[in-house]
Amino acid sequence: FPGEIAGKLAEQLPSDGLAVGLDISVPMLTRAVLDNSGPRTCYVRGDASTLPFDDESFDAVCCFGALYLMPEPFQVAHEMVRVLKPGGRVAILTSYAGRALPVRQAMTAGARLVGLRLFDRDEFVDLFCSSGLVDIKQQTQRTLQFVTAAKPG
Repeated sequence: FPGEIAGKLAEQLPSDGLAVGLDISVPMLTRAVLDNSGPRTCYVRGDASTLPFDDESFDAVCCFGALYLMPEPFQVAHEMVRVLKPGGRVAILTSYAGRALPVRQAMTAGARLVGLRLFDRDEFVDLFCSSGLVDIKQQTQRTLQFVTAAKPG
């Protein structure tokens, strides 16, 4: 549901915190504002592959359930790292192709037919590592992976 993550995160913030949701779609932003607005939330229209924020401007950055839909998911991940403050944390939840080669090939082909992308186990771990992030953790389950990391402070 649009804005649901931003709304839930905002509930956990201190009174001076702000959860910022971003989407390129006006209808999705409209729905987010209608359903998940609050005193510590705001929504911005923008392209995730060129985030409209200064370097090192966020304490935490997350993207849940969207990278596999984006045309440039690795550029988006690099942008997430760019806007992360030293000492900040990044988290992504995205697709996972799995390990068994025949199953992975079939799933990847099926996903492409409907416009989705399945990622290999190491792609985001390697990206975060090569970007200088530390404390990288990954959990995989079936067709999903959850990856977190920190920017050294």
